[in-house]
Amino acid sequence: MKKIICALLTSAFVMAATPAHASNDDAAWFLGGVVGGFVLNNLTRPVGRPVYGYQEPIPYYEPQPVYHRVCNRITVSKWDKRLQRRVFWYEKQCRIVPVY
Repeated sequence: MKKIICALLTSAFVMAATPAHASNDDAAWFLGGVVGGFVLNNLTRPVGRPVYGYQEPIPYYEPQPVYHRVCNRITVSKWDKRLQRRVFWYEKQCRIVPVY
């Protein structure tokens, strides 16, 4: 509560002193509005809850991924000197993939 009263008194002083520094009325209204807007924004902003002492963090356990085996059939080729041509065959390539 002290914080709000102090902010209100400070903003009232600044708004009252602003016309003395301005060269015309339009500038005074503008500067007073800007400062008042800053003060109102600061007063209406939600304040986080106070933390007293050390708080134990809330434990968060991330679910473990499930692993699946994924296999692909790949084509492999090699030049055969005896047959004088390229020979093709298939090989099975497997890997383990996490699934979330």
